[in-house]
Amino acid sequence: MEDSGVEALRVEISLAEAAGPELCLVVRRTLSRAAQEVQAGTFDCVVLDLGLPDASGLEALRQMQEADSKLPVVVLSAEESETLAMQAVQEGAQDFVLKSHASGPVLLRSIRYARERKQRELELRRQAFSDHLTGLPNREVFIDRLARGLAREERTGNLIGVMFVDMDRFKQVNDTLGHDAGDILLVEVAHRLSDAVRPSDAVARCGGDEFLVLCDGLEHEHQGLDIAERMGHALAEPVWIDGHEVFPHASIGIAFGRNRATPPELLIRLADEAMYRAKRAQRHYATADGRYASAGLGSET
Repeated sequence: MEDSGVEALRVEISLAEAAGPELCLVVRRTLSRAAQEVQAGTFDCVVLDLGLPDASGLEALRQMQEADSKLPVVVLSAEESETLAMQAVQEGAQDFVLKSHASGPVLLRSIRYARERKQRELELRRQAFSDHLTGLPNREVFIDRLARGLAREERTGNLIGVMFVDMDRFKQVNDTLGHDAGDILLVEVAHRLSDAVRPSDAVARCGGDEFLVLCDGLEHEHQGLDIAERMGHALAEPVWIDGHEVFPHASIGIAFGRNRATPPELLIRLADEAMYRAKRAQRHYATADGRYASAGLGSET
């Protein structure tokens, strides 16, 4: 994406000569057109001029980041400024190239470097915000989403449901079949919980054999209880591990909220306490206020 037809043609020709069939270059002279195509298509990298007619400077970079934050960006600039280069990288660009130095080989190397660096960044971000075993979001990501959900539901009047899921007799699996078997069971439980909830819901692992489930946009509490029932049915089927039949039953505590003034950690704690009540009473699930509890799958007392 360049700010003039002459510059665009020069970049296209020089890159084509340097890369040959390795590169398919699409040139767009406005940021709005480029952003639309980035959102709709599949691209490997963006070479972005900071002097486009409809967006200049770092604002162009910000808009491109909004279009696709996972796409590597190489910034082109006529301004030889170390400060600008540092700001561009801090705001998400993977590399900064002066137009006066933008030969085909230089740009090709920069594109390759940008793609490699972006892949490393995404992997580090994934590791920081997800559980390494199951691939689910971790507790920190869950809390952030819960806080945003509470703010949204305060406006809509709908409910947020937080469920604390703890595996029953998980230690026994580790002790009798080994930790590898325990890991296999946790991965299977993560899959089953994710399949049991709605597409708009979120499942996270918060450590050990404990999971968190966020259900937002609930019109009433019984919608949340229905989801808890589905999770119970999903966990009722056995898992075969090295010839052993393992039943991944779990106890579930549920807390409801709709107010952004409610600290996310409080809802999690209330759901945790309800889970322990369900476990002690040998119930499938229990709610924080004690109004609902399930004695077994498909039944309610």
